Order: sequence, then C-alpha cells, then structure tokens
Amino acid sequence: MNEIKLKELCDMFLKCKRSMGYSYVTEEYDLRRLIAYTDEHNHDAVALTKDIVKGFLEDRSKHEQLEGVASTLREFGSYLIQNGYPDTYLIPGKQYKQKPPKPPYFFTQDEISRFFVECDSFQPSKHYPGRHIIIPAFFRLMYCCGLRCIEIRKLKCRDVNIGNRFFDILMSKGHIDRRIYISIELSEYLDDYDRRISIYYPNREYFFPGKCKNGSIGENMISGNFARAWDRAFPGTRKNFSPRAYDFRHHLAYYNINKWTREGIDVNAMIPYLMRYMGHDNIKHTLYYFHLVPGFYNDFKTLTKNLENLIPEVDDEEEI
Repeated sequence: MNEIKLKELCDMFLKCKRSMGYSYVTEEYDLRRLIAYTDEHNHDAVALTKDIVKGFLEDRSKHEQLEGVASTLREFGSYLIQNGYPDTYLIPGKQYKQKPPKPPYFFTQDEISRFFVECDSFQPSKHYPGRHIIIPAFFRLMYCCGLRCIEIRKLKCRDVNIGNRFFDILMSKGHIDRRIYISIELSEYLDDYDRRISIYYPNREYFFPGKCKNGSIGENMISGNFARAWDRAFPGTRKNFSPRAYDFRHHLAYYNINKWTREGIDVNAMIPYLMRYMGHDNIKHTLYYFHLVPGFYNDFKTLTKNLENLIPEVDDEEEI
C-alpha cells in the first residue's frame, strides 16, 4: 500500500470528494501545487510526511495566506489516515486559524455607476477571449443578486433558465440549494450576454467560462479585474481601503434593509426572505448586517424596541 505515489493518492482523494458532490476546484489546485513541490524536492514521495507539509506551507507562505491551503491538506491527511496510511502527518486544527474577515465596504450609487462604466470599457483580450463580455456580466449579476463569488463562478449553463427568469445555485456553502429569481431587465441583459459569449464558447459548461477549455472563470481573474476596474474609476483610492467584489454581496443586504425601513415595511417579517435569498443556513448570519449597516442601527432599534433582547450576538469571524 505504501508504494502508491503521493500523486496517485491525491487523485484518489479528489475522485472520492467529487463522488460526494464536491466541486473541489480550488482544493485540486492546491494539491497539484503540493505534488509539484514534492516532485521538486522529493520525487519518490509516497506519504504525506511532516517534512513535506511543513516545507510546502513554508514555501507557500511567501505568496499567500495559509488557512485555506492548510485546510485542504488537513482534509487530505484525514482521508489518508482513514484509508490505512498511518504515517500521514495531520496538521493540528488550530495551527492556521482563519483571520477575521475584512469589514464590509458599502458602495455609494455614484461609485457603482462609475465602476460599471469602467467594466463596460474593457477591451477584447487575446489572452482571454470574451473577457470584455464576461467581466461586466459577472459583476452585474453579483451586484443585482448578492451572490457569493464562487456561486457565480460555478454556475453552469444547465442551471440557468433565462426565459423563466431564474437560475439554481446548487451545493453552495452549507450544501444549500436555492433558486434565484431575477428581474426582467437583468434577464434581458443576461440573454444578450449569453448570445454574445456563445460565439467565443459555443459548447461551454459554465455560464461564465474561464480561458481554459471547459473550465470556469478563476478566482484570481475576478479579484484582479475588480481591482483593475476600480483603479480606473478611482485612481489611488485603494491605498487607503480595498473594496472587493464580495462587497457587492454586503451591498445587497445593506440596500434592502434600508429600503424596507424607509418604506415602512416590517423588517422582521422580511428577514427570513433575505436569509433564504442570500443562502444563509442560520438567521444569525442575516442579523449580522444590522450592526454593520451605516446609519441604520438607530432606525432599526426604534422600530424593534420590543424585540431588543431577542437578537442574538453573532460571530464576526465568519464570512457570510
């Protein structure tokens, strides 16, 4: 059993996880880098040893935060131990604790308008065909629906029903499936996007394709192009703060909570709808926004005085 190379063990692990419905795209990327590292330093590696894990993480620490990579290696190690590889090194659970997420950034309407003007000005790229079509559509969908980046990145064409104005988010965080309904305006925009991008990727699997064949758009492509559009719209401002694409998700909660309050709508009655739409598996994740939204809390406190003691404390360390 110990004669099986580490690369083969990685392949077995990935096959196992995908048989259970996990996409494991980022995790596969991390494991492939692990294999490349062992090829460079120990070509005959047949076990996930402490030296290999420590050396690989030290090498990666020069380029990125380690909590995500460590989590992947920890799960891979658990799989190996459960399948009869006792020499496996298992990273202690709290050794690479995830850092608290950045506080959300709430956009002004002017910032949103100027950002999308820059997105729409992207020119065709010879390195990434159709990028000038994909990027504006990706960010508009995120802005309009408050989805997580990975939910849009992994959205498949078969799960999009533009004619009936909905799409299905499957196996998202917490293994929650949900159906997202969209406006007529957004459905018309996405219908036009679909026709245009199909010229570049006629048989694509993912609604927002990556430049690699049959792949989805990558995480770095999203963060990189968000920064590019923002820097063009607001040169030099990211030295003081760094808004992210993920802040469009926060903006959806911010906008709706304030809108309901201004219109006199019962916010308490709307919370379950917002919770379901955003894909939260616990109402505390939705209530999290009530103490973050600028200028809102005093209004909310007045409206819900009698419910003051029912709102639970929430953990600020979990990105929702």
